[in-house]
Amino acid sequence: MLIALSEELLTAILSVCEVSDLLICKRVCRRMEHVVRTDTFLQYKIELAINGMADGRRGPDSPGGLPLPERLELLRKHNARFRNGTFLDSGYQYSWQRWPQVANMPTEGWDTHLAFGGSISYVVVKPPQNEMSICAPPFMGGLSGETSSDSMQHWRIPLSIFPSDPIGSVSVDISQELLLICQPVSTNWDIMVHFRRLNQPENPHDAARQPVLCVSPTQRVISPPPDQPRTTISHIQIHGRLVAWVLCVPGTTYYAIEVWDWQAGHVVWRYHTTHYKETFTLLDASHVVLASPLSNNLLVYAFNPDKEFATADSTSVQQEYVLNLVMPSCQDPGSEIQESSIPVPAAANAPFWSDPALRMVLVTLGDNSALFIPYTTIQSLLSPAHATPEPIHEMRMVSWDLWGPRGSLRIPASANRRTWSYRQCYSYGSRVAVFLFDDERESGNIIMYDLNPWAARYARHMPPEIGELAHHKTGLGCLELEEDADGILPHVVFHGSYIRLGLDQAPPILATDHMGFTAVYARQLANRACRFLGSTSYYT
Repeated sequence: MLIALSEELLTAILSVCEVSDLLICKRVCRRMEHVVRTDTFLQYKIELAINGMADGRRGPDSPGGLPLPERLELLRKHNARFRNGTFLDSGYQYSWQRWPQVANMPTEGWDTHLAFGGSISYVVVKPPQNEMSICAPPFMGGLSGETSSDSMQHWRIPLSIFPSDPIGSVSVDISQELLLICQPVSTNWDIMVHFRRLNQPENPHDAARQPVLCVSPTQRVISPPPDQPRTTISHIQIHGRLVAWVLCVPGTTYYAIEVWDWQAGHVVWRYHTTHYKETFTLLDASHVVLASPLSNNLLVYAFNPDKEFATADSTSVQQEYVLNLVMPSCQDPGSEIQESSIPVPAAANAPFWSDPALRMVLVTLGDNSALFIPYTTIQSLLSPAHATPEPIHEMRMVSWDLWGPRGSLRIPASANRRTWSYRQCYSYGSRVAVFLFDDERESGNIIMYDLNPWAARYARHMPPEIGELAHHKTGLGCLELEEDADGILPHVVFHGSYIRLGLDQAPPILATDHMGFTAVYARQLANRACRFLGSTSYYT
């Protein structure tokens, strides 16, 4: 019997158990409960599961990392601060006022970018100042003991190191120290894509076989109107050696989604479409998921990351999807997939990080409704072992009833004056922050959803003040969960008022990260201009 074993051997056995089994073992007898409750590693494992986190790159006993008791203490401190809404913030140090005009701070030509790498970074390109500003939340939040915006990660990069043509788009992956710069060529349809070191931007990245790629349309392009810009690259997402983007020629029908091996310098997958609003996200290292505003389906495509794409055939042979997921019908047309990051620790000594296995795909259904799909749902449907009550026919189409109600979280459109800005929110790991905007009061609340399987249980410990969200009661039925008698919404792990908009200020983009969320102010959102450009991060 297990209880007859020595405590050392019993602990060793329990250390390889799943968290659900640990919680069951706690109820077996007092001795098992004592072992689970007092062993540091077992408690750390449970806390990681509760917070949707994974241990850092280094194992529990690896030299150079934080000792296990310290990591457990930091994780519990993060959990307590997060659920109590005790956030530090970066203030307006990385947000710059556009109007009224600030002396000696011209903002003409400024542009804001969200950079989706192993974590989300924030870029403001400032041509009048001949620089770009890149910032990201501290990888340990405020747990390092710092209490001001000095703990933010920040880079100032001179634009002069990228001569000739103006910069079109920028992306960053801090975990690889990668800076990606796109420069459209003014004399033809090409775009020059630079791969530089983030901390030494004047130098090419060591991992790139070709430090500059020449990217161009693969099909003949009819000349656009003269007032249209040249070829553009947008919606950039970086995962390891892969980078995915949209290559578009404005004013024409050319629109392609491409996946490149930036280290080898060749394309591994390409998809041509004539609809410029087709959206995508990089699902993992071998799959892309697409959504079209013209259909009610999610299409999953597979590619071989180790094989160069057959460019010669790309103009005549279109890729076939491996999975077609039918989405629920909605009154407002126009489903879109939000770009996302596949979590990777931004620093080698990060004690813990958002678990990439718990990440989600966020699909907007119209303006004020959304569908949150755990990665594990799509992964299980791609598995050859997957079985459904009804056979999937040759087109590999799965109806909503077979996958949606039990494998996703659907939030319906609000029935009152408030706006849920799903088109301006981006998930990270198992969490996504949504801005509940009140147009009359010009203020709003932050609602944080967590699709971590353990989050629903702990969400019920939230205070009952969020009972005002009762009109969303029926919208959480997709996981067969309903609002309880105390007005507590399952999967809501944080609710608070952190952002008050000023006069004529559009609601910000909200990007979630492993320690909190960031409000990003772009040039114009929700048909309203922004007084600020930049970002303000809130972290535990």
